[in-house]
Amino acid sequence: MAIAPYVPETFSLSLARLLYTAIFFAVAFWVCLKPNKLVARVGKYLTPALLLLIVFMFVRVMSLPSNVAMASGNYKDAPLVAGFLAGYETMDAVAALNFGFVVTLAIKRFGVEDKKTVTSYTTKAGLLAGSVLFLVYVMLSKVGMVTSNAFAGSENGAVVLTKAVRLALGNSGLVLLALIFTLACLTTCIGLISSGSEYFCSLFNNKLSYRRWVFLWTFFSFVMANFGLNKLLAFSVPLLTVIYPVALVLIFMGVTNNFVKYSKYSYKFSAFFAVGLPLVSVMSSTFKMTIPFLTNFEGSLPFASYGLSWLLPSLAVIFVVEPVSKLFQYNKSRLEAKNYV
Repeated sequence: MAIAPYVPETFSLSLARLLYTAIFFAVAFWVCLKPNKLVARVGKYLTPALLLLIVFMFVRVMSLPSNVAMASGNYKDAPLVAGFLAGYETMDAVAALNFGFVVTLAIKRFGVEDKKTVTSYTTKAGLLAGSVLFLVYVMLSKVGMVTSNAFAGSENGAVVLTKAVRLALGNSGLVLLALIFTLACLTTCIGLISSGSEYFCSLFNNKLSYRRWVFLWTFFSFVMANFGLNKLLAFSVPLLTVIYPVALVLIFMGVTNNFVKYSKYSYKFSAFFAVGLPLVSVMSSTFKMTIPFLTNFEGSLPFASYGLSWLLPSLAVIFVVEPVSKLFQYNKSRLEAKNYV
């Protein structure tokens, strides 16, 4: 997006990508090896620098004359749903499940051990990060709107940003864009590698050290990055269509768990529908595979035409399973108390 325009035509673009990603993931690997210094390196330097660059880019692009195109396709018929589904590609909700782990570990490394205090700090950090992220997306959406007519038909949002920055700042603006994308991806990459390594290290009882997990995830990411953005999107969109709904359901249940105290059955049944129905949809729409009864059933559900067939069943099963589960637990407790007496 930002370096490719400066690569000579005689030089292999694949080789340029290989060299760039090698340096990028070497830096990510180095930062992740010292998790105790993660907050200082990412929080104090990388993230503030990223936000300042985004604000500067936004201000300059907003100086361009507005050239708004008419909405088309799904954005014309159901803009809210289209935008919601396009948000899957950001992977923010999926990443949040990992980043919450990173934030909690960072707070504990400051010496905070009390569970309520850790929860309080994590909540405040989440609200602050969510608010800033919301503002960033508002700015990016505004950039897309202002330049929508000028850059209609672009392959993806990254191409739109590249063209918008070049128009506002000239070719030198691509250096700014390179810094923005590099810092944005680097901070995300560091968070995912460190949280994934910490999780799998504890999951397998330290059979592989944290350092080795960091190496494995860094090397895997390095290999995947060299397939290029469009190929990654083509591969990841069907996968995210299956993963994202269950991530949203788990987040919703996690946020409200202190008020409801969900049983394990509510989590399992709601997750089953949140994974199963999108999987049937992807098999039909992407791979053109029809599953007897299930494909027609999924297609007949409310909002199926928008890709949200999982929404009502996942919520409905919570309202059905939870009362039954609590009634069963109540009767079981009474029976145990009676037998004890």
